[in-house]
Amino acid sequence: MLLASGFQMRSKDVMYVANAKVVDYYKLLTLINNTAATTSNTAAAVINVNTATKTRW
Repeated sequence: MLLASGFQMRSKDVMYVANAKVVDYYKLLTLINNTAATTSNTAAAVINVNTATKTRW
């Protein structure tokens, strides 16, 4: 941070800022969590449809 304050930015300069390594793990865990939630919600919907179908007949 101290070194960065010494650089002058000009128009059309490109600055690259890398993610922290923890962000990659967070992205992976978020992907796994979203997949598990979708699977769980789909299974619950199927169970609800099956239960509703059985009670109607």
